[in-house]
Amino acid sequence: MAASWAIRFVALGAACAAVAVLPASAAADADPASDTLLVQNVFTPYSPQVSQSMSKALTDITAQAQRAGFPIKVAIVAGPTDLGGVPDMFGKPQPYASFLASEISFNRKQPTLVVMPAGIGTANIPSASAVAGLHVSTAGPGADGLGQTALSAIERLSAANGHPVKAPKVSSGRGGSSGVSPVLAFGAPVGLIIVAALLIGLGRRRLPEDDELERDETDEDELAEQEPGRRPEHEPRP
Repeated sequence: MAASWAIRFVALGAACAAVAVLPASAAADADPASDTLLVQNVFTPYSPQVSQSMSKALTDITAQAQRAGFPIKVAIVAGPTDLGGVPDMFGKPQPYASFLASEISFNRKQPTLVVMPAGIGTANIPSASAVAGLHVSTAGPGADGLGQTALSAIERLSAANGHPVKAPKVSSGRGGSSGVSPVLAFGAPVGLIIVAALLIGLGRRRLPEDDELERDETDEDELAEQEPGRRPEHEPRP
């Protein structure tokens, strides 16, 4: 019985893990960023991706801004695939910023910054004119140019709203990318679900054998109680 319960526990854990790592585009909301930004401050594109050093810089500056009293959600969108079910919003940073802010705002409005190759969009940010005329860069490895634009925009916006922060330096080395491979994003949850199904099936096949063994031992114990001189077969003789 203990083995069957252990199998069920592992299967349940695998199923929960599969749900936890489901890619945002497969979740309820139409766009991946609206899911990602519910649990973290930065959404970075799937392809091209930002470098690890750029990803860390974006995470650090948004954490710094939050501590300074200027919380902000940032979405960097490099292509239509980053928009999931709303690819028609690619190239429209301001409408998408308003849409995204409405998706992640519940009991309070979320200041939101969107950076696309076509420009910058903001929502729920006072003094948003601070980023007017800011050039969007597409230079650098992957989407690091868009990331650098986001760092500059956060510096300007935080200063304009009285909570200035300084962007950390970004290593010039290419390094590894920080995004999640689409194969891993979609393949890992499927693999975990298959493992969970196999474990549950194995547990069901083992369960009758375990129950039968337990019933046999119980019958032996009951016979031993009815016949004082009889010992259960599974009990060793002295």
